[in-house]
Amino acid sequence: MNGWNALLEEWNFPAVLIIVMLIFLYWIRKAYGNMHTGFWHWFALFAALILAVFALISPLSYLAKKYLFFAHMVRHVLVLMVIPALFWASVAKHDITPAEIKMEKLLYKPLITWPLFLCVMWLLHVPEVVAKVSSEKYASIDFQAWVAVLSLLAGIWFYFPVLGMRSIRAMHPLRCVAYLVTACIGCSLLGIAIAFSPKLLYPGFTGTDPSDPVSVLVRNVWKIQPRTDQQIAGLIMWVPGCLIYLSVSMSILFSWLRKGDREKAVA
Repeated sequence: MNGWNALLEEWNFPAVLIIVMLIFLYWIRKAYGNMHTGFWHWFALFAALILAVFALISPLSYLAKKYLFFAHMVRHVLVLMVIPALFWASVAKHDITPAEIKMEKLLYKPLITWPLFLCVMWLLHVPEVVAKVSSEKYASIDFQAWVAVLSLLAGIWFYFPVLGMRSIRAMHPLRCVAYLVTACIGCSLLGIAIAFSPKLLYPGFTGTDPSDPVSVLVRNVWKIQPRTDQQIAGLIMWVPGCLIYLSVSMSILFSWLRKGDREKAVA
């Protein structure tokens, strides 16, 4: 079979991801019935859904299992950093209810979410952990899908103190920037460590099977060798990964400055 055809047939629909999609549909029904929802809220929501399908269900997910480590990294960046930010950006401002205030008090734990997020980010790139997650031993329970969902939840909780708060207890914008920039440093250090490692860290992504059309496509047609694959993965974590945090930080700063200008104009 042609490698491209074999790859394009690999759309994956694990049960846990279907459950996540159903939760998203419930979120739409619950959160998007108010008059404050605008175009950009809908845009952020559908962008999050499309990227979730691309990262978790499309052939990219199949490549990320054992063929290309940089595909694994793309999925990781989308699930842990991009989709959660879009998720919170899609929430329209509204009058907060007492129940939501209680929920915010429960979830607002920046001293927990920040180290937890970095631990998840680094732990999922420890070579032994990557080998376990990618092992055929766990194929029956689709361990990678569960890891992806847990990463998504970790990302959503991480962004909550800076993007999800709706009450007056929201963090000061400068604290939000410090929260994100320090996470960016952790992301950069991980990317640099992977990109410039003197040895191959992830041997599970280095194989070439002549009987596997996707493996032949990757190694012989695309000519992506293990060393190049690992370097690209590290650069993806280092540069685009850090730019995500910096972009969110700049957005928060601009919103804060515009708010200050409006208050001065009213005064």
